[in-house]
Amino acid sequence: MTGFVCEHAGCRQPVIAAMPDNGACFCAEHFPSRTVRALCDAVVYVLNRIQQDPDLRWVMGWGTESFHRLCVAEAAVKGEEVNAVEGRRRVDLQPDYRKREPEVVVLREKLRAAGVE
Repeated sequence: MTGFVCEHAGCRQPVIAAMPDNGACFCAEHFPSRTVRALCDAVVYVLNRIQQDPDLRWVMGWGTESFHRLCVAEAAVKGEEVNAVEGRRRVDLQPDYRKREPEVVVLREKLRAAGVE
């Protein structure tokens, strides 16, 4: 498999997700629509959680390979440019009443204040 296009029997459909270890890909042509819908729902769910949960965003959010691959999958499904999806998904959507920094940042600041580097 090369790029983000299915190569099963010359299919050339946009790939929703790729498994580079075994060359499998997920395109609408080769997977039942229920399977594709479940994959799409999972991608959207994780991207939404990254926007709302600062701890999850710290681990697999903006600037990580995981975030990029999720955005590539969403872009393929929606027929958008990856940069447009990444730009839209880089918005912090924490509700104001519980907006906070990632726990790792808070703990690092406490350690620094205590003189531990």
